[in-house]
Amino acid sequence: MKASLNGSADDAIRKVATKIIRKCQGLPIAIVSLGSALKGKSCHEWKATYWRLKDRRLTEIEDVNEKNAYLCLEASFDYLKGMETKTCFLLCSLYPKDHEIYMEDLVRYAWGLELYKGINSIEKVRSEVLALTEILKNSCLLLDCRRKGHVKMHDVVREVALWIASSREEFSFASVGTLPMDESFKHFIAISFNTDQMGKLPKVLVFPNLKFLLLGGTGEGRMETSSEFFEGMKALKACALDDLLIFPVAFQFQMNLKTLKLRYCRFSDISMLGKLKTL
Repeated sequence: MKASLNGSADDAIRKVATKIIRKCQGLPIAIVSLGSALKGKSCHEWKATYWRLKDRRLTEIEDVNEKNAYLCLEASFDYLKGMETKTCFLLCSLYPKDHEIYMEDLVRYAWGLELYKGINSIEKVRSEVLALTEILKNSCLLLDCRRKGHVKMHDVVREVALWIASSREEFSFASVGTLPMDESFKHFIAISFNTDQMGKLPKVLVFPNLKFLLLGGTGEGRMETSSEFFEGMKALKACALDDLLIFPVAFQFQMNLKTLKLRYCRFSDISMLGKLKTL
């Protein structure tokens, strides 16, 4: 494990580390990430982690062959310090599989969501976000990309992150293939929706607690938003839209929006954007 054990390392830690490796079921990404999280920890913390893994059960997840590996990655997540780091990590899971995530986007979303209370400079937020991405890369929870300034997630890490994001009340994030219309999603605060479906989106979505929306198609056809589409999302603070046809008055209800990213979108009139004074 990536935990700086050397020839003089305590035998007790080595024994516990061997047991934890078995719990990770040989999955390298789980072994390395948890080893990084436990680096420099005492034998008691190693043992406590092992017992938590041993006693934990994933009865709520179906069709997962590597449940122990999930538990090891969940433990790595729990060792992350600060809600800001955990939130940015989970935001990365909202991107599509194998997506190369532009770190400057994370900076803008952190700024829009006001993750760093008391910091009123985007330059300072940028430094914080870039620092935490280094922490996540050192923990193998994020990976470097060939493109400079981008990161990505291992597929298994993303699956675990989405599970954590949707199952823990303090986060309530989800990545969906069809926009949910039932009451079960009303409490979510962050949703990503990427689809190849054609035609119009629902006329209006009512997500009173939603603060972050990542919405886009796959390039097969430009979807349309109605003028009332955002009316039920008055808490929205950060929004990224991709490949949409947008009615100019669609943002009339978004007076609290701090971050808006538009990519390959079409407007008949962009004058409404000038009224978004909080951007």
